[in-house]
Amino acid sequence: MLGIRKPDGKQVNLQLQRENIAYSSIIASYVMPQHKDIGYIAIRMFSENTYEEFKEALQLLIDRGITKLIIDVRDNPGGYMDAVTSILDELIPGEHTLLTTKSKDHEEKVLSKNKGIFEKGAVGILINENSASASEILAGAVQDLDRGLVIGRRSYGKGLVQEQFSLPNHAAIRITVARYYLPSGRCIQKDYSQGKRQYQHEIYSRYVQGSLTSIDTSQQTGKKVYYTSAKKEVFGNEGVKPDIQVLLDTTQHALLDSLYNYNLPELFAAQYYYFHKNEFQVFKNENQYENEFQMNQIMSQLFFDFLKKHIPSLQLNAYANYKSKLLSALKAAFANLYFNSNAKYMMMSHDDLMLQKAVEKLQ
Repeated sequence: MLGIRKPDGKQVNLQLQRENIAYSSIIASYVMPQHKDIGYIAIRMFSENTYEEFKEALQLLIDRGITKLIIDVRDNPGGYMDAVTSILDELIPGEHTLLTTKSKDHEEKVLSKNKGIFEKGAVGILINENSASASEILAGAVQDLDRGLVIGRRSYGKGLVQEQFSLPNHAAIRITVARYYLPSGRCIQKDYSQGKRQYQHEIYSRYVQGSLTSIDTSQQTGKKVYYTSAKKEVFGNEGVKPDIQVLLDTTQHALLDSLYNYNLPELFAAQYYYFHKNEFQVFKNENQYENEFQMNQIMSQLFFDFLKKHIPSLQLNAYANYKSKLLSALKAAFANLYFNSNAKYMMMSHDDLMLQKAVEKLQ
């Protein structure tokens, strides 16, 4: 039995029953609001069901008339490699090596062989410094085969195959048994010869050195050169470096970081929506909501009071300076509650510099 206290102070008791909960890999899939020929699919991880989810989402977008596709794997830590190669097979025409796995005494290649449902339209892959493993394989294979553009910031750099072994005390250990190699022959695994600490702090080092906030000029001296199908130079042992770099935005005030890190716009939206659901019934669809939703004066004051309660140092002038950005976050949170996560990501797309750059390049 679990007691829940609702925003209005009422308490209800719920009898909980253990069940299997479906966890979707696809967090958003929609046609770009202002660009009806561009589809967008965001993948948060690669699980055993990801390929089926992706293919279903892609087919729905194709049925709606898209001819270009953006796949977002930012902050995606990876997962099942079979899911990645199956997704690549839907995008890559003809027979090509998608991935090679090499151990000390064994080599295995994965080829594109099936007729894919999206082999001709333009493709853009969004990555950042937290895109790892399977996400990097997706972006790197698309780049090596010149199937599309990789946009964002250099990925994490994990190209190892690890196998898990159980121990007698019910713990487990993962041992590296092989490496992944992209179609060009390069391995994306970044250097870890300087020890575990430096390896784990490499992204922080990138930030300190400025490669996330200025053009990434990572040292290529001494690195082996590989070539894509169109003879473009790429390098190994550094993750996947995007074709088009979008710098980390450091102009955002630390105040906004605090608000977002504590999910305050989402918390306020949930509380406000509970008491004012009727206000949203005028919106019949996402497009109407996108064009007509506004924060009225009462909502604005309630929002400020809510933020002030959680961050006492917040001043009214700072709130006013960043009100438009906060409104965007709040608008996305309400869209998620009233419609679904697709609507949420649609609302967020307008302030997403990397996504807007991808749309620009696919035009």
